[in-house]
Amino acid sequence: VIHKENGGVSSARNLGLDIAHGEYIAFIDSDDRVHKEYIEKLYKKIETEKADVCFCRIMEFSSKQIKKIQEPLPAILDINLGKKNTINFFYSYLSCRGINGSPCRSLYKNIVLKKHRFLCQLVRAEDLLFNLEVLLNCKRIASLDEWLYEYRMNEASQMHSYNQSLLKNYLEVYRRTFEFFIQFNNKHSKKKLKKYFSLLCLVCFTNEFKGRLNHKLDRAEFKKKMKEIRASKLYQYFTLINGIRLDNIKVVIKFLIVWILVKTRLV
Repeated sequence: VIHKENGGVSSARNLGLDIAHGEYIAFIDSDDRVHKEYIEKLYKKIETEKADVCFCRIMEFSSKQIKKIQEPLPAILDINLGKKNTINFFYSYLSCRGINGSPCRSLYKNIVLKKHRFLCQLVRAEDLLFNLEVLLNCKRIASLDEWLYEYRMNEASQMHSYNQSLLKNYLEVYRRTFEFFIQFNNKHSKKKLKKYFSLLCLVCFTNEFKGRLNHKLDRAEFKKKMKEIRASKLYQYFTLINGIRLDNIKVVIKFLIVWILVKTRLV
């Protein structure tokens, strides 16, 4: 048991990585649930397939419902930057579901994590960036077609609360994500990235709406924040075509509403 001052989830995970001496590493958030054979099944799959990491499927749960997340997972993937299936695998992380990029629901060989740490200065998408870098340095990835990890949906969590530094956070995510995917040199990469960056811009706008509606922002500060988003590099991707290409129909509807309000200067 390690006692430390609260420095956020990334700080806690990094400390765990610094002192871990075991052959395998798993990340389980304190408010989530796992199947009783979660570790055992992932371990057996890694050993059988001689992989560096193994995923399982994930479900969301709350007091009202349990929802299994349907997503394409390759049974086995040998990482090769030039191959289409490798490129598609990494682009699958750029989705409307933040939990897709989470290190939870995976078992890693400790050796592939040695040079990687979470970015403590980020509070959103830091796990996505961590996982992208780690997986790119794996030789083989395996997955298990079983729902073994249960992610708790909490409306009071950081993901659902107002964040006054969110634009700054996502501009850094934008920079690092762009640098990561540009190495694939794939003709479809720009289209995929535009869709993701459009989503980040949408989240920034809706974040400011939360601030205004919850009376945390006065009208002048709200206008200032909206102007900052419009002036940012993310705003160039906030186009109608990029919004239509988003994966989730609920997100598309939200995008269209926000897009009309922003483009017509109603907000």
